[in-house]
Amino acid sequence: MNRNPKASTLLSVAMLVAAGIALAGILRSGDTAMGANPQTMSSTNAPVGPTPTIAVPLGASIANARTQLAQQNPGWADFIAAVETANVQQVVRFLDWQSHSCAGPKGGDAPLCSSLGAAVGTSIAMFPEDDRGALPLPKDQLGEAMFYRDRTSLETSLTQLLSGRHPTLELVLQGNDNQLYLSFSLDAEQNPVSGAPVVSVSFRAPDPKTPTVRVFAEGVQSTTPFEVVRGQQRQGYTFDIWGISDQLRSRELAVHQERYDSPAHNAPPTR
Repeated sequence: MNRNPKASTLLSVAMLVAAGIALAGILRSGDTAMGANPQTMSSTNAPVGPTPTIAVPLGASIANARTQLAQQNPGWADFIAAVETANVQQVVRFLDWQSHSCAGPKGGDAPLCSSLGAAVGTSIAMFPEDDRGALPLPKDQLGEAMFYRDRTSLETSLTQLLSGRHPTLELVLQGNDNQLYLSFSLDAEQNPVSGAPVVSVSFRAPDPKTPTVRVFAEGVQSTTPFEVVRGQQRQGYTFDIWGISDQLRSRELAVHQERYDSPAHNAPPTR
């Protein structure tokens, strides 16, 4: 089939513009009712419904987010480069390792002590993964489904997540408690355990001036970081967007349309 390259390019641009305009309407809908500042995602009143009401500031590009991160600490550029090049050995240098006990014979939230050649109850340097992808969270809080990984387990997990998946920074948020949330898009691939298509990996950092991350999580196709953001907003936790990629904007739009604009969602209740 013959294709007109110029026509195809113009059509692609038109579709991207249309998607961007539609997403802007979705993300900004309800700002006045919520009392939201159009330059942040902060709101003076909690959302009253499930419809997204996040305001994205103009100019919140990933390029601007990279610049803003580098201004906080040049080390962030090194962390981002390590993730985007799937250099796991470099990524682990930025992790806030924690002392955590290995699991006994019945299992638990960490590798088995027997697999590590350690006695039951031995504390080992580990790093937490939130199995439910519940990021971002308020400072000094961990999720409800944390699994603590020793270095070998963590390196294996990160290698599986990043290698050959073209990780690319897609979102940078700062919470009103000062901590950062960084999300990287990935080529979609199924989680070998759950079977869910994983499309992103996210990290939470306590302080923007220190390039150290405290926890990570996978992100699946059926949701976006904004799903968590909206839930946190209802608890009074607020955010500023430093940068969001066009790819994530489009994915958020698709998730919104499937979840909130579908006939099943808008159908009248049955008795």
